[in-house]
Amino acid sequence: MKRRRILIAEDEREFGQIMYQFLTFNGYDVRYTDNGQSAYEQFLDFKPELMLFDVNMPEIDGFNLAKIIRRTSSVQIIFITSLSDEESVVKGLGLGNCDYLRKPFGLKELHLRIVRAFQLIDAAGGEPVLDNEYYLADKCCIKNGDKLIPLTKTENKFLKVLFENENKICSVDEIIIKVWGDHNIDNINNLDVLVYKTRRKLEGTPLSIENIRGVGYSIVSVKD
Repeated sequence: MKRRRILIAEDEREFGQIMYQFLTFNGYDVRYTDNGQSAYEQFLDFKPELMLFDVNMPEIDGFNLAKIIRRTSSVQIIFITSLSDEESVVKGLGLGNCDYLRKPFGLKELHLRIVRAFQLIDAAGGEPVLDNEYYLADKCCIKNGDKLIPLTKTENKFLKVLFENENKICSVDEIIIKVWGDHNIDNINNLDVLVYKTRRKLEGTPLSIENIRGVGYSIVSVKD
């Protein structure tokens, strides 16, 4: 059975190692780091299903790390912190798919929170796997041979919507709401421009954005 992947980022190394050893003993595939920059790099490489990290980490703090990750991923996050004020709790939970665990806590409570988090992930159908050989969602770029072609934030949002609905037709209304958050005539026109620019960046790869007239768009892979 495939082990569930968890990434821990905790600057108190002794405490971080205790969590690492406990979760490894309980059958999880765990990686541990002690700073925010390394946590982000491991997030890109390891693709965890669940992240546990402290708010007050060096280099990139927990809240800012979560904001960066939320640009491309809805991975489940549990904040670990000694902060107990209401404003900090609201700030963390407001990022979506987040839980909050205040120090000090026992390992049994930690495990119960993790079990609950994976139950939520499974109930939602799991974290969409957006990356493939050519579209690197986490790196916000298209891979064409040895070249990495950067995507704008809007282009990445657009492709993310299409890949979340891979093998399905995504309606124009759904795309506009998920990309811009507002359905108006300007955004309908903006979508035409967005499709054109994104298609240009996909040239030379097997990925193709197909327009089903009057219905919407889909992403397909056409290989020779």
